[in-house]
Amino acid sequence: MAIGIALICITGESAAAQDPVKLPAVIVKASAPLPGPRLLTGIVVDTAGNTIAGVEITIPDLERRLFSREDGTFRFDSIPRGEYSMRARKLGYAPQVREFSVDTAGGVAEFELLPIAHTLPPMVSSAARRGLAGVVGDTGFNPIAGADVRVLGGGMETQTDSMGTFFMPVHSGTYMVSIRKSGFADRLVSVAIPADSGKRITTWLQPFSGERPKDQFWNVADFQHRLAWIPPGSMRGATFYTRDQLLKLKIEWIYDAVEMTCTKNNCRTAYHRNCRVVVNGGPATAVLSTLTIDDVEAVEVYGGGFSSRINNTRNAGFDNHGMACPQVYVWTR
Repeated sequence: MAIGIALICITGESAAAQDPVKLPAVIVKASAPLPGPRLLTGIVVDTAGNTIAGVEITIPDLERRLFSREDGTFRFDSIPRGEYSMRARKLGYAPQVREFSVDTAGGVAEFELLPIAHTLPPMVSSAARRGLAGVVGDTGFNPIAGADVRVLGGGMETQTDSMGTFFMPVHSGTYMVSIRKSGFADRLVSVAIPADSGKRITTWLQPFSGERPKDQFWNVADFQHRLAWIPPGSMRGATFYTRDQLLKLKIEWIYDAVEMTCTKNNCRTAYHRNCRVVVNGGPATAVLSTLTIDDVEAVEVYGGGFSSRINNTRNAGFDNHGMACPQVYVWTR
């Protein structure tokens, strides 16, 4: 306390003699490496000009994907001449999609990402106790009490306690878990529970002050209906993949999972790469060829003869007119 008082009582003359030192601005001078024939090189920086490592860079048309180096640079080899749409994405930044060209001398791609607040993806770990346990918190890492936790299609549900924790004696199997709390955005987490142990989920909910749109209100319930009444294999072309299953199948591009389903069911025509898929129950959509395993928590693929209880597939249906496309639901992380 004496030290604090002494510092406060410094005379005006002494304080004036110690004007703040103005340090020179930090200027980051970074540029993409020079290209060459069939080479596409580039660099990723933030809006302040700082290079960013570990950014996922994709070229969907070529199914090429890599991550930026420590200095923010990246390099694609064996790229044919042409125009390409590329995407740069990393947790904590707004994703960016830009068009770049590759000619006889190669090509250069530069991205500038905007930092944003982003919900952390859920963490799933093994647990000695059988069943499903977990903890739910907000983006400030504060526990959320009274959150509804439901095993879709499993017939079990509970609420988190005052510490944000929960437990359900769920049997072994693969499940989708819905987590919902008023004032927060819903979360869906896929989990595979082994026969000899359990799993633990740690997830964070994003604050949400608005009202859920009417055309999205029943999305999770409709998903639960499909899982309960239309299980995988019960009809031609119906397949459901959790994130864990996609990883075990070494799926990197979600299109490969859809194509694999088509091959398994002997489709007469291969599915188009630019089919529109229904995102998080709809009505939002995304282009199938742009989605990677990093985007996805679960995928539903339905062939002919399937129709949803609600009409949230209309946008995808219009966009897919004239193309060979299944009905695909993608649930993002």
